[in-house]
Amino acid sequence: MKAAMTTLADVYAPAQLRNKAYDLYENFRPNIPEGVKGWGAAGKLSLNKVRSLAKG
Repeated sequence: MKAAMTTLADVYAPAQLRNKAYDLYENFRPNIPEGVKGWGAAGKLSLNKVRSLAKG
């Protein structure tokens, strides 16, 4: 996971990453099972999705 996140972060200059970080998160955030709510809910992170964002 760390390697995929680092690869994605390295695509952007630091200032760009600061501006785009939340948009990126919205694209790769884990899916939460239906009927489960809240920040503490466990979900599955797709590393393929993170990697695809690094490719543009």
